[in-house]
Amino acid sequence: MEVSHKRSTLLKKLIIPIAAILVWSSFIFPSQTNAAVINDPQTDYLDMTSPIVLEFDKVIQFDSSLIPTPNVSSGPHHGITLKELGSGNPVAFTLQVMPTNQRKLIITPNPTPPSGSGFVAWDRNKNYILEITNYIVTDTSGAQVLPTLTTPLTYSIGTNFLTFERLMSGAREINYIITDYTPRNILVKSPVRYIEQLNIIHKRQAIAQGNTTESVTNIDLIINDKAIYNSNGDIRYIEVTPKRNGSALQQTKVLDYLNLTPNSGRRTYDFAFTRLPDTTAFDIEIVLYDEAGIAIDTQIVKVPYDSNSTSTIKQKTSYRFAGKTFTLYDLINKPNDLQTLLNENLMRELKVQVVQQ
Repeated sequence: MEVSHKRSTLLKKLIIPIAAILVWSSFIFPSQTNAAVINDPQTDYLDMTSPIVLEFDKVIQFDSSLIPTPNVSSGPHHGITLKELGSGNPVAFTLQVMPTNQRKLIITPNPTPPSGSGFVAWDRNKNYILEITNYIVTDTSGAQVLPTLTTPLTYSIGTNFLTFERLMSGAREINYIITDYTPRNILVKSPVRYIEQLNIIHKRQAIAQGNTTESVTNIDLIINDKAIYNSNGDIRYIEVTPKRNGSALQQTKVLDYLNLTPNSGRRTYDFAFTRLPDTTAFDIEIVLYDEAGIAIDTQIVKVPYDSNSTSTIKQKTSYRFAGKTFTLYDLINKPNDLQTLLNENLMRELKVQVVQQ
């Protein structure tokens, strides 16, 4: 899903028909008042921990006949639904009128709905639709805000991510995102690192008792699966590919279905190849993937040419900012931190999302 480059125009298009509906409805329903949603909550790159925010042009409150508990409730709700795009399955959420700004309605999706509740989880890398079909709050006099709508108001919400490379270079999406979010609302996330160490033993071809013995390469991969997203572990499968000058030398070896059973914590996995180059250097590329098939950690280890019969390579990884999140404001305010982040990661490995306030 792409960021809309016409979000401001879309907002104006939304507000005008809403205002027209409300002006017309005031002649039929005298108890209703003109109101409008004055910010556009749809976004393609919303951080999972960020609520969805609807801001009205006046102070709002809950209708006690619909939501008896003041200021907070749990779904489902009258007149408003949050659904997973495609399946149409509902997402449970909590509503709250922001205490410090009573024009804002805070919609907080539930990432872990109760088992058997019929709701699906609010999850990363997913697309959702927020739909409003009826008034969901009132003004302070109790008059309805947003009456029954002939056409529902819909907002698209995505918990996908943008790369830092695309944000700041190339397409330069920053030119468009900055119209809706300040640097303090733009998050830059350094990837969690799962690979702790790689040990490679490469035995070259040799002559023994008049026979040529085959070369053998063993790879021990030490991983710490932190189980941040999945209780059984984040890593679904591992790919190991021997390469030279970026091209595969042999078929990739895959270890799959790792997260079907608990595998969080420190684990060692081993792989083996034969007939890898003896007279030139080559690389071993390791890529870890999550359940969605997204690469979550990558390491490339160079096996140099060595005249000895056996080469041993041990490579430990160390990242100062692994798994940390910064605002764009943090990084432009502290250029040394930005430089460290770029030293430790490729720009395409840094994930960018936004938060609503």
